Amino acid sequence: GTRWREWFAMPHLPEPHKDPLFRPYFTQRWHDALVQSLRNFLATVFATAPPPKLLLLQTWHRSEAQRKIREELLEARARHDALATSLAKSRATRDRLAATVRDLVAE
Repeated sequence: GTRWREWFAMPHLPEPHKDPLFRPYFTQRWHDALVQSLRNFLATVFATAPPPKLLLLQTWHRSEAQRKIREELLEARARHDALATSLAKSRATRDRLAATVRDLVAE
């Protein structure tokens, strides 16, 4: 309990680097050990962690499955355009026939 109290009091000390309790933490040796420990920790984390999914996106984008999906999409767009053209022609024919029927009925 009292050790934690000292640590919480540290920000309020005028010169914590001169305090006997905190002096070791302001030395170059402690700084170097902290930096080395942090580097070792990060190296371990990055060596064992799976790659981020975002990095795999480029590989997936170039994959055979993705190429196939793009081809299918292009084919579907072509079919859609052909059907839209056919529908427009059918509507035009229907409108002409409706006009002819109206003309015949009106006579």
